Amino acid sequence: MPNTSVLADSLQAMTTHGEVFKMNLLMYLISTVFVPTTSLRPSNKCFPILAKLKDVKNMNWCKFIADFLHDAFSSKMYQKGCRLHLMLMYVDCLDLSTVDFTGTGGPPPTHKFVVSAWTIDAVKVVLAADRVTDTKYGNCS
Repeated sequence: MPNTSVLADSLQAMTTHGEVFKMNLLMYLISTVFVPTTSLRPSNKCFPILAKLKDVKNMNWCKFIADFLHDAFSSKMYQKGCRLHLMLMYVDCLDLSTVDFTGTGGPPPTHKFVVSAWTIDAVKVVLAADRVTDTKYGNCS
């Protein structure tokens, strides 16, 4: 079993799309973004999906990720989980009272869970305001 960096290099080198590309891409995305592990190897969660490659388009990806997050958080495994979800949850918990949203369409609405309203420009503005140094975050929290 290759580690995920070898899998990424393999994907980058591919010049055709087909079953092998789809399998490698799914294995990489599942293991690094959707349900990442602390291992350097692909997640075991990807193998049942790869066995049914033709049914991937009909899979309920939201339920797949939500089930994984539920299992991880129920076990108090907060370092696991969809990285995009964790990043947006971090941004969503920040104190935004001093952030200037000029040019981003304004701050996210306060009447609902704002993670659903973030744009990439707003995330960049908030992360820049939250930077303590070039390598450390946590100024706005």
